[in-house]
Amino acid sequence: MNLYDIEQEYRLIELAIEDAEGEVTPELAERITINEGDRAAKISAYVHVIREREAAALACKLEVERLQGLARRHDRLADRLRAALHTVVEEHGPVRADTYTVTLRRSQYVDIADPRDLPCKWWHPDKVVEGKPNKAAINKALKAGEEVEGAELRERFKLVLK
Repeated sequence: MNLYDIEQEYRLIELAIEDAEGEVTPELAERITINEGDRAAKISAYVHVIREREAAALACKLEVERLQGLARRHDRLADRLRAALHTVVEEHGPVRADTYTVTLRRSQYVDIADPRDLPCKWWHPDKVVEGKPNKAAINKALKAGEEVEGAELRERFKLVLK
């Protein structure tokens, strides 16, 4: 019998007592005792299961935190290794090693010193990206030779692993 069924049974016992004008027969007294015992046992079992689930959830959260920390360590190590490899390729040119080729790819990006210095026409008109400069439009204008106050095209080299 689940907790809901026990509560329903308890309501039926209360109705039976009301029908008997408040008189508690030995049969009703026995049903009350059994019902209260069942209720206490069920509530105790519910509390036990709740505590187990909360403990399991906490263990999962702690494991997630541990794994996220481990992932951050792996990311930092990969970044350091990538930086070291970038330096080697920058100094010695493209490298072939076994089945890998490591090169640098040149790219340009828009560098904005202080977004507050940009004229209004270089801001996104969209409400979705409000508050952000329209770098695509600035990039296009700079490549076309237009002067954009507070922005310039810069060059960078990105490590490519093939």
